[in-house]
This record gives sequence, structure tokens and C-alpha cells, in this order.
Amino acid sequence: MSHRIEGGWHKLDHYCESYDFELSFIIPCYNGESFIEVVIGSIKESLKRCCDTYEIILVDNGSIDKSAIIAERCGALVVESSSKTVSGVRNDGVKVSRGRLIAFIDADVEIDCTWYDVLLSKFKAISDSKLITGSHCVVPENIRQPFFTWYKSIEDDDRNTHLGSGHLIISRSLFDEIGGFDDSLKSGEDYDLCQRALQVGASVQADSELVARHLGYPDTVWEFIVRECWHGASDFSSVYYFVRSKVAMLAAIFALIQIGILIGVLTGSVTVVQIFVFLTWLILAMFVYAKFRFKNIKVFSCNIMVAYIYLFGRICSVIYPILERNRNE
Repeated sequence: MSHRIEGGWHKLDHYCESYDFELSFIIPCYNGESFIEVVIGSIKESLKRCCDTYEIILVDNGSIDKSAIIAERCGALVVESSSKTVSGVRNDGVKVSRGRLIAFIDADVEIDCTWYDVLLSKFKAISDSKLITGSHCVVPENIRQPFFTWYKSIEDDDRNTHLGSGHLIISRSLFDEIGGFDDSLKSGEDYDLCQRALQVGASVQADSELVARHLGYPDTVWEFIVRECWHGASDFSSVYYFVRSKVAMLAAIFALIQIGILIGVLTGSVTVVQIFVFLTWLILAMFVYAKFRFKNIKVFSCNIMVAYIYLFGRICSVIYPILERNRNE
């Protein structure tokens, strides 16, 4: 049976006082039929000994494919959400959930068969110590270069500034305390959630033993640009979010440098072109080093190539607020 929720929600003051489950999986979905059966199957396989302690909730955001039908057939509770942001979609899933812990899983992320056994050892810490955990998703071996190297570098990142909401585990009490996801954000909602959690004394800790695989990583230039264009949409939605985002400001500087190259080409000034090409390489090298550090020249070179596409995609994010404004007029 599916349930419809009209719009997002803001106040998290209507949670159940008692919990029917230890764990609620929240899966936001839009046209996810390619992977959803595998994703739900991986959850059921990992928790096969615990059939009465968890629930799977797929929050469908207007899919026109068969993802909702497949999910329901696989045993998930299907909730229909009309929220305009993935933040709101995730919040809508939490609204109907009944678990003590909440695991946010994207519709193209499968978990390993050992996932629940690892989680059990951390259950109390997540519940009682304000711990947000999860992991950076494992990269499938079939992803093409240089994107494989980029995603692998993300997978190996051991910094604990935030975790992506494609695989993030949080207690309901902490989620309630910080007000859930900011459903005004089109992207970057995971970073925002973690930063607000840190402000109330929570800790964020990636755990590589909680293995999850991202099955839908893009590995073409166009798909990668589109992905990063969407990821950076919220950064350019207002001056406030732009100033908060180091990546957005870096992307703006990157764009100005590319304009400098174009001016040099149009005016026939080799010196100007050389200067701005050098500045491009310098800013990319600094960005890659700050993000991943230096492992070896091959990895560093691959990541510089992808970083160029990454920053190009992020500066293209500026068109998202414009399109949104035009759509609403």
C-alpha cells in the first residue's frame, strides 16, 4: 500500500514516542527502476536474520517509471511525496518512519551483506552519543577512467567534515534536535545537516567497514557535468549560500580565469593565454591537493583532469536558480 504526502514539512514535532523498529531505511527515488530491486534486495540480505527490527520506506517523487511498483513488490512501504527538493523528500520519509535509527540510502546504493553486523557494534553510540555515521560509497570496477580515480579518491577520503546523504545513518533523536534536512536546499543538504549536528555537539565519523556501493556513478563528461551542476545548485541560490560555499567561490574564480583565456585568444595575446592557463593549472592543483592530498603523479593528474570538469559543472549551477525563477513566473 502506498501513502501520499502533500508537500514538504518543517517542524519535526510529531514523531512517535515509541519505536516499532530499530532501524528505518529511507530511500528517496525518482525514476530509479534500474537499481531499486538490487538496492532493496541488498538491505533484506544484510538484515535477513532481523526481519522484525527494520522497515524500508521508498519515497517516490513523481517517478514515471516502474520504480514504485518494483519497490512495493519487493516489500518496501511506498510513500508518494510532492516535495520540490530531495531534502523535503527525505524529510517526508522520516515523517512516516518508526525506527529508532534512520539510514538514508539513495536509490542506486546497495549495502554489503556484512553491513548490519558492523552497525550492531555501533548502535548504542549512534543512539546515545550523537554519532552520525555511514561511509563514502565504494566505486564499481566498471567505471571508466579518469572518473574511477576521482570517485576512488572520494571513497578513500578519511576526513570527517560530513557524510553524503546517499549513505548516512543518524538517530531519530538527533535528527529531531537539529530540525531534519533543510528542505529549501536543492543540494548540499547533507553537508548542511552535518554542520548543524556538529554545532549541537554531535560527531561525524565515516566508517569504511559499513560498505555501500554506488551503482549509478556517472562516467561520461556530460553526465558528470550534469551531476555537479545539480550538486552546486543551492550554492548559487542566494548570496548567503554562495558565501558559505568554498567550492562555489572557487568555481567563480575558475570561471573568471577561463574568461581571461578566452580574451587572450580573441585578442591574439599569447602572453595573456599563457598566464591564465598557468593560473588554471595552479588553481586545479591546489584544489585537488586540498581535497585529496598527493598520492602519486598518476592519481594526481587524473584528478586534475576531472577537477576541471567538476568546476565547470559547478559554475554551470548558476543557471539553476534562473531556470527556477523563470518557471515560477
